[in-house]
Amino acid sequence: MSSDVATENSLRFSASAPRRLTLAEHDQLTGIAERFNQSAAEENRLEFDGPDVLPLGVRLAGSIHLPNSSEHWSQVVDHWLDALAQMRLAIPDLTWDVQLGRVPYRWSGTHWHWK
Repeated sequence: MSSDVATENSLRFSASAPRRLTLAEHDQLTGIAERFNQSAAEENRLEFDGPDVLPLGVRLAGSIHLPNSSEHWSQVVDHWLDALAQMRLAIPDLTWDVQLGRVPYRWSGTHWHWK
């Protein structure tokens, strides 16, 4: 990854759909996030945006603050890309947008990778 990407400090994501999430789907996604939050440093935990700030059609959005230290940066990014991959696989009909700063990530069918 280029050094300008490594200096970005947040991984943002959103999931859109023309329908609302069911309670079971919402619980499934938040359960994945909670599981990954348990093994993340407190300052690097996933935070969901409140429903009152979501644009029309966006069903879930949030961010993860990344460490400033380059020593742990890639491990934290990989940890959260794995979590977002599990979310994507759990509910495949959502349209996902994942970005690190202004760098978009693309879904390969099994994992996220940067373009």
